[in-house]
Amino acid sequence: MAGKRIAQSRGFFFTVMALAMLMLMLLSVQVWVRTFEQQDSRATQKFKGEAMRLSLSTLSDSTLSKFANASAFYATYKLVNFTSQPGKALFPISTSDTGNPSTERVPQVIKELMLNGSSIPIEGDPSSITYSDEEKDSYALSSWLDKIAAAAEVMGLNASFSSQKNFSFRQVSAWDLNVQFEVEMNISDREGTMRQNKVLKANATFPIDGFLDPLIRRSDAVQRCNSGSSCINFSERQFFRNVKYDGPDDLEPDQLILEGRVTEGYGWFYGPVVDEYPTNFSADEIASLSQYMLVHEYDESMTIFADSYGAVIMTNKPEEISYIYTPPGSSEGCEYNVTQQVKCLNCYVRYTPLTAGCPGIAEQRYNNVTKPYMAIDGTDWLSGVKNVDLANVSDFKYVLMDNEFLNPADIRVPGAYHRIWDMTALRDATICGFYVKSEKGPSFFQRMVQQGADTLTSPAFGLETFVIGRWAGGADDKDDGHPDFSRLDHEFYNREGVRDDSLFPRIMGMPGCKSYEMCSNDPNVTELGVGIFRVSDDAAGRYGMDGIRCTSEHCG
Repeated sequence: MAGKRIAQSRGFFFTVMALAMLMLMLLSVQVWVRTFEQQDSRATQKFKGEAMRLSLSTLSDSTLSKFANASAFYATYKLVNFTSQPGKALFPISTSDTGNPSTERVPQVIKELMLNGSSIPIEGDPSSITYSDEEKDSYALSSWLDKIAAAAEVMGLNASFSSQKNFSFRQVSAWDLNVQFEVEMNISDREGTMRQNKVLKANATFPIDGFLDPLIRRSDAVQRCNSGSSCINFSERQFFRNVKYDGPDDLEPDQLILEGRVTEGYGWFYGPVVDEYPTNFSADEIASLSQYMLVHEYDESMTIFADSYGAVIMTNKPEEISYIYTPPGSSEGCEYNVTQQVKCLNCYVRYTPLTAGCPGIAEQRYNNVTKPYMAIDGTDWLSGVKNVDLANVSDFKYVLMDNEFLNPADIRVPGAYHRIWDMTALRDATICGFYVKSEKGPSFFQRMVQQGADTLTSPAFGLETFVIGRWAGGADDKDDGHPDFSRLDHEFYNREGVRDDSLFPRIMGMPGCKSYEMCSNDPNVTELGVGIFRVSDDAAGRYGMDGIRCTSEHCG
């Protein structure tokens, strides 16, 4: 019996222990489940928090600025092309921006295009630009923010944005535009248990290089239509610059220092310098010499070819020899002291009687040439002339040779000036169409605005360029007045000019005015070529052209 009781006690003990262990296990599971639920809740909250932080970190000032740069650039492109059309210039509205008078409408339109992809017409200015759906999707701020909100929704978040604040679109220099604005972003989870916000600031600057000049294209179209020419093909000019040419001072022709080295000369001519004679004597090669300036010391070949070139600079001083001369058959026994130039062109032979009562003998000339000519000691002056590289030709130097008098008879007038000019910068900027900063020119903004009787100007941001070519006062320009107009762009299209060298001088060495024959109102220059380059008296002074301006006596 005792053994049986012991066995029953042990069975009860094991039963109790089993129940206790089961309860402990159930309690442990319950604790684990609750712990897991709490951990899962914390993980969810942590995920949401990380998602918010990721969204906010991804949308930085830098991100918004990059979009603002693309959006503002495209809006500017659309506005420039729009205002390049006849009748589409913006209405001039005064602005607090003293550097850009009458341009308030420009930032207004840019803002509307950037925000919503369409501009709103106003009274007096019916201009309206509307983006296509594709353009709006790519460049409008409203579409960009919608994409951000959609991306946040995928992550289980709600994103909203305030209206833009402190919007600014302005010129910060003659060549650079800047856009700035602020947007506040609010982001929360769907339950509203978590919320964060951030103010995003856009600040982007981009250059105007490469944009069309709306003033030139629009004005050219209007004048072509008014003159009865084609209104379809308009001349276009893009904004380009050369870092070497900041303003008018950088284009000023350089007068080479030649004091005491020039002994004689007459006439003027502009062209490339060569120091070689033709290698063959074909008619075509000889004819081509007329566009070049021979720079060479005297030799026998010079007397043969001198009149085939456009001009000649002899790089040695003529020498003198003296001897006694008795005329053949002189019954009076007259003798003369003869002074004769040698190693020269247009040389003189002078006779001085040594015997009283002997008749005088007129001065004689030989080695005569008719082309512009100058005698100067040496060639080292050429080292200071800039090189001009042309297609397949390099290291050409171009100069303007200018003497006070045109007639070979005045070759040695005492006190007459003899000058050589390096005009490389001025011609380079003109022919390549580079723009330079100028307080007398309209700014980039002002070129999109209607011009009044007087061209708008911006002392802070003004730009100007020269227009030259068959399309501007040349063979393809049907406006009869254009040949007389200043070739400074805003003066040309404002029809400033008159055939008066004291007010609108022709400029020696510039297109259409490279020689006396070309510049003296030769009708072929306009009817077949680019016309004669002129500028206003004011522009001639600002660009340092006073020393090379034509007068009627000097250029015909």
